[in-house]
Amino acid sequence: MGYERYEAEAAVVLQQLTNRKKHKGISCFLVPIPTPGLSLGQKEDKMGIRGSSTCNLIFEDCRIPKENLLGEIGQGFKIAMMTLDSGRIGICSTSSGISQAALDCAVNYASQRKAFGSPILNLQAIQVSKIPS
Repeated sequence: MGYERYEAEAAVVLQQLTNRKKHKGISCFLVPIPTPGLSLGQKEDKMGIRGSSTCNLIFEDCRIPKENLLGEIGQGFKIAMMTLDSGRIGICSTSSGISQAALDCAVNYASQRKAFGSPILNLQAIQVSKIPS
């Protein structure tokens, strides 16, 4: 797989470095792309949220220098949680937009699809209060 498939210049990678229990042994690294020993798995075909690509990072005899450590050893989980905290509002707004688009599509379909001589939007089983027609 060639590097032309990469859409980023680096990846943030979490790795369990120590035998400390649970999340305390996880460290965070910045891995430049391309890096020898790093390749991509197949790009995921997602139903939505296509603004960023998703694929597996495959490490085979890949060496990452200690200078690429983000934060301190064992602080990777904390770094990941801080990143997730700031991203949650974006996920919430994206989900809200997807929900609205799904509702709009359903109302449009129900307005156009006819059964028994009228749009199925008019059928009691389809009606929901406050849905625009």
